Amino acid sequence: KLGALHRLHKGLINIMPLQTGGILTDVAREALVEFGDGYSVCDFCLGSLCNITNPPIKKFVHELLPQFLGCEVATITHGAREAKFMVMHSLAKPGDSIIVDGNRHYTTIVAAERVGLEVIEVPHTGYPEFRIDVSDYIPVIKKHNPKLILLTYPDGNYGNLPDARKLGEIAQEYDTPYVLNGAYAVGRMPIKMNDVGADFIVGSGHKSMASAGPCGVLGMKKKWEESVLRKSKVYSNKEVEFLGCTLRGVPLITLMASFPYVKEGL
Repeated sequence: KLGALHRLHKGLINIMPLQTGGILTDVAREALVEFGDGYSVCDFCLGSLCNITNPPIKKFVHELLPQFLGCEVATITHGAREAKFMVMHSLAKPGDSIIVDGNRHYTTIVAAERVGLEVIEVPHTGYPEFRIDVSDYIPVIKKHNPKLILLTYPDGNYGNLPDARKLGEIAQEYDTPYVLNGAYAVGRMPIKMNDVGADFIVGSGHKSMASAGPCGVLGMKKKWEESVLRKSKVYSNKEVEFLGCTLRGVPLITLMASFPYVKEGL
């Protein structure tokens, strides 16, 4: 039975909004078959995944993604949750505090738990709108002096779009690193990290960028590159947070193949 797997409902119209953003483009489906073998994207790797030129991963990661995300440095990840964990693990240590919105995705909490962080939530307004007033971050920042703050934009339950730009101003005023979780925004709607004043932006390929999963992207300011993308002391071409290599194979190649169409759609 495992050799004859089929999706019995694949011919139906999918109206689930959290899934429609991951439907592959035609070119991505072709690329999926072309690069389906385990190490196919690594045929010409010289030791650094993000510097592979055939297929053009280097151009995608170092040129196209930063332009698209509005950041100085970008990379690929196994998903938005992995991107959030990388940032938390690099900027904070067990026992430190971070502040998140009350509409945060569950993976934000799990990522923080994995690092051993104390999570303080800025509450939403409750029924019926469940909105986040980013001004409510201010007293919490003053009280807890967090290692970072995170905003979910939009959240997956209510689709609320809090004032991300205003929170960027608050983060700058209090000199606090700011993570924008755009897993449901990047690829679906215009959003630039530099426009909102964030330090990091997180995206999801399989949720919102027409790619196979698991797949994610992470953008950041240049000043964080040395911390988050730090290299192994023994293997100087391998990033520690990637465990050497991150996203590869079918998820990466479909992300790249769909990218021009995703960008055009915005």
